[in-house]
Amino acid sequence: MTPEAQDLWNRALQTMETARKLVADDPDSAASRAYYAAFHGVAALFAVEGKSFRKHTAIEAAVHRDLVNTGRCSEEFGIALFETRQAALHGRLRFPGTRFGGGSDGRGFEGGIHPRCA
Repeated sequence: MTPEAQDLWNRALQTMETARKLVADDPDSAASRAYYAAFHGVAALFAVEGKSFRKHTAIEAAVHRDLVNTGRCSEEFGIALFETRQAALHGRLRFPGTRFGGGSDGRGFEGGIHPRCA
């Protein structure tokens, strides 16, 4: 793993831990932190592949182009990333029965990693 990828991954883990601490008292702030955890995690994956992005919209497009459309991740993951970003930006966390936009089983994405995107 490159130093850049490792740094991004460490940021993802730390940010997800912060989101977990916030979720009970401030779900909107937790959504913001969860989005950034996902953003940094995906950026780390792309960094391992030699790709980097400067804009959030560029990484979202890459998620769909390089991960969802190729079958590496589910469409649900791409949608959850977008919806979590919208919640982070607009303060409207609305994922009934889930944690951070997780699956319908209510368990969420343990460790910030979608089970279909391993």
